[in-house]
Amino acid sequence: MAYKLSQARIDLINEKLPPRFAALKDRYPSTVFNAAHHWDKPKFPQGYVPTEISIYYQEMAIRPAIYWEKGRLEDVWIDEDVPVDPDVMVVKVDCIWTYIRIQQQVILDRTEGIQFPPELNQHELMLRFLMRQISAGKFRNVYE
Repeated sequence: MAYKLSQARIDLINEKLPPRFAALKDRYPSTVFNAAHHWDKPKFPQGYVPTEISIYYQEMAIRPAIYWEKGRLEDVWIDEDVPVDPDVMVVKVDCIWTYIRIQQQVILDRTEGIQFPPELNQHELMLRFLMRQISAGKFRNVYE
């Protein structure tokens, strides 16, 4: 079942986001709403060290595809139906939507100041590797 936006959420999206981003709300309602909801929030302080980092690659993901806790990679869960080059990439830092990319357009970027684990810079390469492994039927879950 697709996520349906209430009129109040549609109004918030149209009020906060530039029209080219707001136009994505029909195909990516949850993701676009999260971007609008966090649009005016301040960035993290310089040198901020997150406790939790979750990365999602689907509009309505049930759980993060990649999860870090206290600087360590804790969980990787990639569904078979996620494409190798997904339309959506969302990063949540300490329960706050921090980075949102839809169709290669960065909609929200509040990452300035955050001190990410060094491995996080490699997450795109890791996702592509894992997707190739899953496509080959080699595994579904990876735990460190």
